[in-house]
Amino acid sequence: MNKKEEIKRLKTYAVWEDMIARCNDPEHPEYKNEGAKGIKVCDRWMELNGKGFKNFVEDMGLCPN
Repeated sequence: MNKKEEIKRLKTYAVWEDMIARCNDPEHPEYKNEGAKGIKVCDRWMELNGKGFKNFVEDMGLCPN
């Protein structure tokens, strides 16, 4: 397993990924409660090439397992 695959298996990655979907994907079941109400993910957490997730972890820390 490479490092990118390991990161995607982290609980923290799933939390970050779901947060983005809830705020940006109208097809997500919880979009109506977040994205549709204007809740946005900050630009720092949306950066490309893995930087957004890295910034999220720097700001919030890892989820307890």
